[in-house]
Amino acid sequence: MHILSIDIGGSAIKYGILNTSGQILHKGSVINERTSLEVFMATLCSVVEVGMAKYPIKGIALSVPAIMNSQTGMILSEGSMPFLVGVNLMDELQNKYAIDVFSENDGNCAALAEVWKGVAKDCNDIAVVVIGTGVGGALVKDKLIHPGTNFMAGEFGYFINSFDFEAKAFEIWSDLGATYALTDKLSKIKGQTLTGLDVFELASNHDPVAIKEIDNFYNSNAVGMFNLQYFFDPEMIVLGGAISKRKDFVDQLESRLDTIFNKIEIAPKRPVIKVAEFGNDANLIGAVYNYLTQKGCKIYK
Repeated sequence: MHILSIDIGGSAIKYGILNTSGQILHKGSVINERTSLEVFMATLCSVVEVGMAKYPIKGIALSVPAIMNSQTGMILSEGSMPFLVGVNLMDELQNKYAIDVFSENDGNCAALAEVWKGVAKDCNDIAVVVIGTGVGGALVKDKLIHPGTNFMAGEFGYFINSFDFEAKAFEIWSDLGATYALTDKLSKIKGQTLTGLDVFELASNHDPVAIKEIDNFYNSNAVGMFNLQYFFDPEMIVLGGAISKRKDFVDQLESRLDTIFNKIEIAPKRPVIKVAEFGNDANLIGAVYNYLTQKGCKIYK
């Protein structure tokens, strides 16, 4: 059986033809203009028709960059495309092409890829933390997404990471542990626009401000990982986001977890932290896994 998997992104719509084992047989991408719902739907439909022309497609799997109800297909938040709020892409494509369609949030799709074929393939319960513009992720329970009552499970960036009740000051994980938070703060201090690479280059050249802010960045993420372990008790915490690919990223977290566990001796379980295996193809693969589980198909490891 061939499934057309479509990963809707802010700048591009990527697609792939996959079999039920998660093997990508063909893939491509088109620019996502995002100027209006009509233009977007025309682009999405053109992708579907290209896929159908290449293979006998039995179903469509969607990865959507917004909070959504994956059971009904209704999109609940605007993400990078405000015109999608209240739109049901599942229904739109099912009605147009008379084919089964299932959709899921993009972060959840990335998590499902890891638990199906990736670094967490031998696990049932995992947390995925994606560090980028903010801090987000997903919770996987028994190899299925745990969405939460309001479809907000996995929005770890809202965890309070630092507080001062007397000053009524609260900072969430995204304020302190996101890559954007790090680069934005250094950019303001230095009076110039800096990338993540720039910040770490400054630190390698012994810039004391960069060194201090990177240290705070890692500290905040280590605290987040510690809290997440005791919030959900996952078998593994899987890290995503470009910064997680730094060779010393996990080592930096582990050294700070050493400090935490040395001071909180009562804590019995240290988190197992791994970097996500899949990159740009994660959402395509995870969307197919979601399709197969929603359809009740046999899952091949």
